[in-house]
Amino acid sequence: MIKERLSPFLQQNLRIGSREIEKFREIGKQIASKRLKWLEESIGSLELSGTSLNQKVFDLVWLKYMKTNPRDLKVFGYFDLDHSVEWTDIQGRSFCPYLEIAKLLNLDTRVMCRYALEESVQLMIDRYLEHIQSRDKIKFGRSYERGIKPGIRPYAKTCHEYLFRQMEAEELEASNQGPIYYLFNGRSGWIESRDAIYLLR
Repeated sequence: MIKERLSPFLQQNLRIGSREIEKFREIGKQIASKRLKWLEESIGSLELSGTSLNQKVFDLVWLKYMKTNPRDLKVFGYFDLDHSVEWTDIQGRSFCPYLEIAKLLNLDTRVMCRYALEESVQLMIDRYLEHIQSRDKIKFGRSYERGIKPGIRPYAKTCHEYLFRQMEAEELEASNQGPIYYLFNGRSGWIESRDAIYLLR
């Protein structure tokens, strides 16, 4: 079923055992083009949840575009006021067609996801920030190596991804008065608190 749904380009270029990075990058360009086209067509009508930029970007990419079931996601974020950054940790276990393709064609997800998929997500984020005329920079990444084991399937139970943002001085001042930690609940949406233990218990 998965193999039949592959584009001709994928079928031609992703041979079993292939580890050629340039082929993944070429596929990544096609994926990025598709995702940016969706964003251009949808961005004017999107209503994104959350109070911080990381929260809105999570909603944009994981919920609006990927349509991930919130029950398959574990999201925790915090404002590191000492280093002026916002960090959002995302762990997912939802169905992923790219994971199934990797299994079918014996591809290493640590290579495929880095070179074929990661840049397209970053481009979506950059284009969204450009659209809202934000000077912020948000870095998207994955934990290809996490401790002694990669934080990406099938090497781990979940795919571990993150959003990292350097905060502006005026926002940092406001954050000193507001919640420091937050998580995403599929039923209730964003829950914020200054007490991490309260959120995680």
